[in-house]
Amino acid sequence: MMSDAFDKLAAFCSGLEMKIIHVPELDMDIYVKPLSLEKQKRIVKRLSVGNEVEASLDAVIILAEDSRGEAVFTIEDKPKIMRLNGAADMIIRLAGELLNAFVLDPEELEKN
Repeated sequence: MMSDAFDKLAAFCSGLEMKIIHVPELDMDIYVKPLSLEKQKRIVKRLSVGNEVEASLDAVIILAEDSRGEAVFTIEDKPKIMRLNGAADMIIRLAGELLNAFVLDPEELEKN
């Protein structure tokens, strides 16, 4: 039997919509779905090894999608991206935007 709190949580999560982040360097929109605890666990695990730059790229690979829900970058792209001169700032910024896309604003929570 599901708890009332779980039902409310599930209803809240199902109401979250995909967000769009425009990446001017790529002249494209990146789509991000709400982060599941499973995906967050994978990203936190990568951060725990202490390499924030590589963890940022992993977050982009895990979270960034196109309008059809397909991955924008794949794990096969990772070594090539790691060697690209000039990609670091964009990847780190994009990772931050993807990871913070669904951070709830306390003022918005108070309104609900």
